[in-house]
Amino acid sequence: MTNEGERDDKIMGVPVNNPGFTDINDIQDVPPTFLEEIEQFFREYKNLEGKTTQILGWKTRDKALKAIKHSIELYNEMLSLKTLFLLK
Repeated sequence: MTNEGERDDKIMGVPVNNPGFTDINDIQDVPPTFLEEIEQFFREYKNLEGKTTQILGWKTRDKALKAIKHSIELYNEMLSLKTLFLLK
């Protein structure tokens, strides 16, 4: 999704030890009505904040894992920079 014109990725996870989710391995396994409920939730809560959003759609598990990995890399870079500035 976008939030105020900026990309704002969201990651959906399911509990791996819950028998109700054993058949969900990727986005195409999630019932479309449930995905619509999630989209509506994000539209509404951002609207209540007075922010404009756009839902861009759903991506695959592989894309989510890449986004998570990228976030971890950015976080580690931030920590490295923070440590560098604290040492001076």
